[in-house]
Amino acid sequence: MRLKLRHRLPLFAVALFMLGCSSSEGDPPVTQTLFQFSVSSPGDTSLAEFDGTIINFAGPNGSIVNGQESFVAALHGGATASLTPSNIFAQQSPSLQVVIGAQGENVLVSGDSFATLAGGGANPSAGGDFGAFSGATNFSVIGNTITVTFTTMNGTTPGLVNAFGVVFTDVEVADKSGLRFLDADGGEILNLRCPPGASGASQFIGAVFAQPQIASVQIDMGDNANSGSGPEDPMNGGDDYIVIDDFHYDLSQTPIPLSTPK
Repeated sequence: MRLKLRHRLPLFAVALFMLGCSSSEGDPPVTQTLFQFSVSSPGDTSLAEFDGTIINFAGPNGSIVNGQESFVAALHGGATASLTPSNIFAQQSPSLQVVIGAQGENVLVSGDSFATLAGGGANPSAGGDFGAFSGATNFSVIGNTITVTFTTMNGTTPGLVNAFGVVFTDVEVADKSGLRFLDADGGEILNLRCPPGASGASQFIGAVFAQPQIASVQIDMGDNANSGSGPEDPMNGGDDYIVIDDFHYDLSQTPIPLSTPK
């Protein structure tokens, strides 16, 4: 089942270009291709174009796209937003090779577009704008950030990937939401912001690097630390609450190298 968003935007590419930058002084330039576009359904051709550039993309069985996250909803027993252990994907489906949420980050999964709070009762912040992009399940967080890390085929060894992207829904304020890509040393190699869109609209942002060098991605999620406390009002200077769905990434074949003493 795919839920239709309340506002459907025409598909268009906002930016698609090659960029060279340095991750730290003295390092060679880091080359990546950036993707930013509005999306209305999981079958949009620009999503397929992003996936087609990934070195080791395995399709729906290898990344959490097109409703593959639905088993989480089953584990949590229905529609009510539920706290999700950060290692649930590694434990329940190690073939996904991903860990969503670092220790201490309270990741939420919902099967009712976050109409219900994790503790029960109606969510005053939802307003019908948090529909799942694919399937019936999507993600939020009690806080402002979700950290994503990757594993190699054994599901436990930390790994590097060359690409990551995600669908953001209901981003209405510039610069508050986006992706920060970190290397194996924890250094930021790219800060990609999600441009604002219409209320309830979905947008995909992501980056593909020339080689595997992404050790983790920090997903910045608006003002979600205050979500559930009342209605959002981003157009009048108030909070901007968002949800995310459909993680696109490659399956790591590159273990993070052990640090060597200097």
